[in-house]
Amino acid sequence: MELRIEPLDTLFFRDGKPFSMGEETWADSHLLPSPSVIYGMLRTAIATQNGIGFETINNQHKQLGVETFRVNNIYYYTEENMLPMPLDLVEFNSDKEDNDKAMKCKVNALKLVPCTAIISKAKAPYITHFLQPDEQANSFDDALISTANLEEYLCGYLDETQVLRTSRYIKSEAKIGIARQDSTKTADEGHLFRTDMKRYHYLLKRTETQTEIKSLQIGVCLATTLPFSPLVRLGGEVKMVNLKVNPQNTPFKVDTQDVEFEGGRFKIYLSTPAIFTNGLPDIAGKLGINATLIAACVGKPFAIGGFDMATNQAKPMYKTVVAGSVYYYQSQDDLSLLHQKQGIALSDIYPEQGFGIAYFGTYQNEQ
Repeated sequence: MELRIEPLDTLFFRDGKPFSMGEETWADSHLLPSPSVIYGMLRTAIATQNGIGFETINNQHKQLGVETFRVNNIYYYTEENMLPMPLDLVEFNSDKEDNDKAMKCKVNALKLVPCTAIISKAKAPYITHFLQPDEQANSFDDALISTANLEEYLCGYLDETQVLRTSRYIKSEAKIGIARQDSTKTADEGHLFRTDMKRYHYLLKRTETQTEIKSLQIGVCLATTLPFSPLVRLGGEVKMVNLKVNPQNTPFKVDTQDVEFEGGRFKIYLSTPAIFTNGLPDIAGKLGINATLIAACVGKPFAIGGFDMATNQAKPMYKTVVAGSVYYYQSQDDLSLLHQKQGIALSDIYPEQGFGIAYFGTYQNEQ
């Protein structure tokens, strides 16, 4: 089943910083929900609407058990299907002539060059190559790339393209709150707080007769046949979203059949955040090949936690590799089997929730 999540109100996805009443007054939100938020929302909503309790949902239920209820993919939709931009694409300069172009920016691919005369405390195998721009560049990890351009990128053909900046698309709306004393109905001292709500609509223009709004939707591919209500709650402020089956005739897909792994070169692109117990993908265990990591381009990690409603306690906090991270490898093994592994979840923790969904591409020889 392929669903689209359409926000009907502002949403809030709090980050991992502490937010205790009377101590912290500012709560920040991620731009996009993590896979665990989407997974928990769908699984809880379907279980509640079908009368399935916590005592049977995890192990005994055939369709909602951890082994069977899996998120196979997460993507985003505006006017076309999109995924997080690979982080080895950087911005040299942006075009802001009009409102539509300001939402997009031109990015170029970094060049892989060997390390020479670099002093580092890192072990030698991890500094054999680095990624270098042709000129001064700006990097960011809040952009989306169309699946058509991503397919060219995985084939090694893409040197320049346009991407959509989600920070220019998703608007922040601050919510101010207080705590009141029940007896006097006055504000309780020290309990003023602010939350960073996100609105997934971008107003392009408004006239007397027409209002043009673009909406960012979240697509989810999962395996279940259980019925569900189209209106569910999502996020820290439990705001309403609309669930609908993908209205397009063609399902979401990243076409990688033209990728050719030449010279033992391949790269791993993560379309969703991943949790690696040893800091790197377990390619020997998950992919069945031996390879040497020669370079990587990863963003700033963030913390993923949550609350377990079944056990009524907080979940463990994990450091997460951001979506769009890219790892460059060199291997002597047969890489043709990677075609059968496209879209696999490489995350060591919570792979069933959609963490660590990976696609494999190639790259050009070092410059």
